[in-house]
This record gives sequence, C-alpha cells and structure tokens, in this order.
Amino acid sequence: MVALCADAQQIVVHHSEQIDDLIKSPAEQQLLGITVDVFRVQVYNGNKGTKSRTRAYEIKDEVEASSMNDLDIYVIYTVPFWKVQIGNCNTRAEAEELRKRFIDKFPDYSADAYIVPVKLQK
Repeated sequence: MVALCADAQQIVVHHSEQIDDLIKSPAEQQLLGITVDVFRVQVYNGNKGTKSRTRAYEIKDEVEASSMNDLDIYVIYTVPFWKVQIGNCNTRAEAEELRKRFIDKFPDYSADAYIVPVKLQK
C-alpha cells in the first residue's frame, strides 16, 4: 500500500517484513539465515581419515587442471567423510547435464558421481 502525504514530498510504502528480508545486504541476509536450494555433483566421498583427505584434494587438483577448470569445486569435511562436490546448479536437470559432462571427461568417477541437493546461505 502506498500513501502520499499532503505536501506530496514524502511517499510511505507499507509492505510485509518478507520484502524487507529480500532487500537486505548479503551480510544481513546471512545473519537471517536466508538460504538457496541448489544441486551439486558429488564426485568423491571417503571416510579413511588422512588418506581420504589426500584423495579429495588430488581429485580437486585434477579437475582444476582439466578443461573443466571453470567449475566451482568444493572439498567438504563432514565428520568422518571427505567429499568433493562440483557446480552450483539451479535445477536437477542442469546438474544432470553437468554430471554427464563430468563423466565424459572423467569416466573413472562414473560410479561415484551423483547429484546432491545443497542449501546455501545467501
């Protein structure tokens, strides 16, 4: 709802708090816990301690050195698992295309490459 003051020099807009949340700065949004749902392709998952950590970073380096170096690559540790995930796709279909492209380039990882939903704080 919009209201004009009598002197027409001030406009007052009444809106929901949800609109306020959408126009906050990224730092304020993070404090509010605003999240976005995306999909990634998980290409590695290991729980053998240091060996899995080393392998996760080897895979990351291998992908970065390839022609797919434009991808976002994440090494994630969630006790006790080391994971490597790639991409931030808006849809599952987009993630499936990325998975196919990744498997074409790295066929040895085809058994380990699958799509995972991820919640990102915006």
